[in-house]
This record gives sequence, structure tokens and C-alpha cells, in this order.
Amino acid sequence: MVKYKPLAIPIRPRKEELVRNNYQIKELKIEVNRNCPLKCLHCSSNGMPHAPEELSSEKVRELIREFVYLGGEKLCISGGEPLCYEDLPVIVDACRRTNIETTMYTTGITANAGSLQPISDKLAAFLSDYGIRMVFSLHGACAKTHDTLTQVEGSFDATMTAMERVLDAGASVDVHVVPTAINFKEIADITNLLASMNIKKVSWLRFVPQGRGELNRERLQLSKEQLRQLAKGKIELQQMYPTIQIRTGAPFNILCPQVATPCTAGLSVLTIRPDGDAVPCDAFKQFRSKDNFGNVLYHSLSEVWKKSYLLNEVREIHEARLTSSCASCSLYAQCNSGCLAQKAIAAGKLIDGKDPDCLLNGVEMRGVKVEASSVC
Repeated sequence: MVKYKPLAIPIRPRKEELVRNNYQIKELKIEVNRNCPLKCLHCSSNGMPHAPEELSSEKVRELIREFVYLGGEKLCISGGEPLCYEDLPVIVDACRRTNIETTMYTTGITANAGSLQPISDKLAAFLSDYGIRMVFSLHGACAKTHDTLTQVEGSFDATMTAMERVLDAGASVDVHVVPTAINFKEIADITNLLASMNIKKVSWLRFVPQGRGELNRERLQLSKEQLRQLAKGKIELQQMYPTIQIRTGAPFNILCPQVATPCTAGLSVLTIRPDGDAVPCDAFKQFRSKDNFGNVLYHSLSEVWKKSYLLNEVREIHEARLTSSCASCSLYAQCNSGCLAQKAIAAGKLIDGKDPDCLLNGVEMRGVKVEASSVC
């Protein structure tokens, strides 16, 4: 367990003290541990069984309290696998006391003596009673594909059982899918499976080549042609399954949606890793920079939010994007020049410009007049 020096929660600051350049934290994701029964090929956190890194429950509760003081609106508990976090009930109780929206990202699985265990009916009922929204990771429409990506046999069946138990308990259930070269052809089948379970929302998360994903990039990275097919497939699936919301989010703005999703990394969103490091969003979690105010084990959440070098560098890039090399492209309104984290990972430093997966890559951007439909 990560050790830390407890920080006294300050008297609630004045609103002007919460905002630096008009940035106010609204969404906080806390990765409570790295312990996970699975070993997903694409895992950006390097989650694995018995991984020791975790935040103490005291620290997590401290973060939650200060987040509320700072005017936070949405709290996310993640890992690793939060179901493997020993003090999960304590954390859930702390979340409930905030009266703010709380989401848990999960596989729905724990492990006992190496054997996979779906969430129990009792725990599912507890989380439902406490109003926790559950978001499950699903990597395929069948056991062969899902278990290939998790590298753990039986994980598909265990996750499906867990989803059914949580649904039976009455909890709100969404699903996350990371489209990769391995499961790409099953995206439609996954959507059909979710429709059969009466699940109303699925989010497609863009693969990030970091953590274990960096080691398996060649096996997982979608080609530009596959990205184009994914954009077309989303439109078709939305027509086929009108009761399911298919969300892609800001990192997938490269698919050129008619309305781009604003990137809020470091502007209103923050992710805390199990070692206490703070990053602008999940896609930055393995990005390293020298930051004297970048860890909540040594600084208050408020101090990190206002003074972190990484956060403020990211904010500067956000502010300067209209002068970037992509600003004159006719598709800029659809893609907003792509994902800052993907650019940083590809370049090894914070940088603006074209996204490494830009679907116009190799085409001169300035003055180009291209319709979105011709790209996506």
C-alpha cells in the first residue's frame, strides 16, 4: 500500500481560489489500485493479479471530501479492479455521502486462489442500493475473442454473469469497448449482445499505446482503413439499434463526427493513479514529466489542480489550438485536431499538430477542402 502523509482538509476555499484561468475541476477519476484478475493486452494501467500499488482508504476518502469542497460533480472509481480493493465498501459509503454522481469501472470479477469469481449477488445489491453506476469492460462478443484480449480463460463468462447479476440488482449498467484489430469485426455483434441485455449505452474507447498496450501495439492498433470503417459502422449501428447510445468521446474525434466532443482533459477532468500521480485524463496516465505539484500524496487536490506543471502545460496547448497547423483544415470543426495525449505519446513530449491517426495523414492540411463523408 502506498504510504502518504495525511493532509488536513482545508476550510472550504472561496470560489475564486478554486479557479485558475477559469478552470474548475468537475470530474475526478480515482484509480484505487492496480490489482486486477485479468491481464488485458491493451491495459494502459498494467493491471495484473496481486499488483501491490494502491491508495489507502483514508487517502481516497480525503480526495473525495476535497473534491466535494472544490465543487466536483462527477466521481469515478476505477483500478486495476476496484472489486479487488479491500476497503471498497468504505469508499462506496463515502461516495454516497457526497450526493454526487458516482460511477465504478469494473470487469465484474474478483479472484479467489486463482479462480475467477463474478461479483456476488450481495455485493451487486449493495452497490445498486448505494446508487453506483456500473460500467463493465467487454472485449468481444464471444469467449474466444474476449479471453484472448484479457489473457485469462473464463473471463468472458465471468463478466457476463457479473453483468446479469448487477442488472438483476437494479443498478444502472453501461459498457466500455476498446476497438482493436483483434475484436474489430465483432463490434456489431457486441452491440447486438448488449441490445439483447437491454443495455442502453456503450462507449467505444480509443486504444492508447501505453502500459501493456505499448508492448502489444502491433497486434492491437487499428489501421486507418479500419478507423474509416468504424466511423461508417457507428452510423449504421445507431440506425439498427436506436435504443442504444453509442458514445465515442473526444479521443475519437478523428472519426470526424458531425459534432465534435470537446476535450476536457486538464480543463475540468483529472485522473489520480494508484501511486498518487495526477494526470489530465486516462490517456496521459503513463506520460511522465517533471512536476513538483503532480502528486496528491504530497499536495492537496486543490494545490495539484492549480499548480501542476503538466496540467498547466496541457491547458496552454488547449488555449493555443486555434493557431495550430490543423486550424485551417476544413475538417477541424469535426476533429479538433485529435487527441493531445496520443500526440504526446507519439512525440514523447507535449505537442500540438496532427493526431498520429489523422485520417488525412499525408495530405497537406492548409487550405484543403474536404467533406467529412469523403474521409469517414
